[in-house]
Amino acid sequence: MPTLNRTVVDGYLDWATHRARLAESTIEQYTGVLSKYLDWLGDRDISDVMFTDVEDFGGRDRGYSAAAATVKKDIIIVRQLHTWAAERDYPIRRVDTATSPKVNQRSPKPIDDDVWMRIWNCDLDYDDRMWLGIGYFFGLRRIEIVTIRPDQVDLDRGEMRFKRKGGSTQPIEYRAMLEIVAEELPHLCPEPDKFLADFAELVRFRHDDEFLYPDARGVVSSDCARLNKRIIRYVCPRAGVSPDDITPHRLRHSCATNMFRAGIEPAFIMDALSHSDISTTMKYMKTSGQLSRWRGRHEGIKTS
Repeated sequence: MPTLNRTVVDGYLDWATHRARLAESTIEQYTGVLSKYLDWLGDRDISDVMFTDVEDFGGRDRGYSAAAATVKKDIIIVRQLHTWAAERDYPIRRVDTATSPKVNQRSPKPIDDDVWMRIWNCDLDYDDRMWLGIGYFFGLRRIEIVTIRPDQVDLDRGEMRFKRKGGSTQPIEYRAMLEIVAEELPHLCPEPDKFLADFAELVRFRHDDEFLYPDARGVVSSDCARLNKRIIRYVCPRAGVSPDDITPHRLRHSCATNMFRAGIEPAFIMDALSHSDISTTMKYMKTSGQLSRWRGRHEGIKTS
């Protein structure tokens, strides 16, 4: 690997960490993408890269079908790297004209109750149950699920605290979030105390390098793509549901929607999910058209 390649990437990540002070989860994401970029470049010098090469990187063979949003993310991160380097007089071209796929900005779509209950009630592996529950009940982003550390969890207070996307350090009151939803929508989590106890066990007895979900070889990695693979290869077949019905990000959408259904104020939901603007949270209110269906299916459960 050419020395310049590593120098530029290390310099950019150091700047993003200590000067721009991006969230840990963002740094983790950038590190993962840029590590793949270095591997993809191989012996090629980064100074020779043109915008078409960046497009090729985004469209590379990954061994799975990448979503348009994933491809776009990779291209944006590499474009930012090149812009940063060019502005600091490294012999590197800007690649601003590298195009990325158009991503449809659809309204948030929660997981249907029937789908969730089929998943939650099937024979899940312990680690699958934990990360699915963390996303569904606590509203963590995919990158946050795979980068959270035990020392960021206060079991006594029932809170998580770490720097989130956008710089928020608002504590996540995960215990209260789960208990309110479990009380108002008990069919979604029939044994909340058991899940909280299992989560506490995960925090107490796993070291930082064991906290994440290991792959088939027993290797721990924070690669977000693994969560998608777990859903497709293990979770959906066991539950008998389609991979189209559940994604890691739909877990987060479900958390927001369920808190709204349980009667929690939008301002609290905005803080709990670290939305940068209340308008983002209000998108979840568009699910109100589904409330009559939920109400009829689960008579007696509060939905407004």
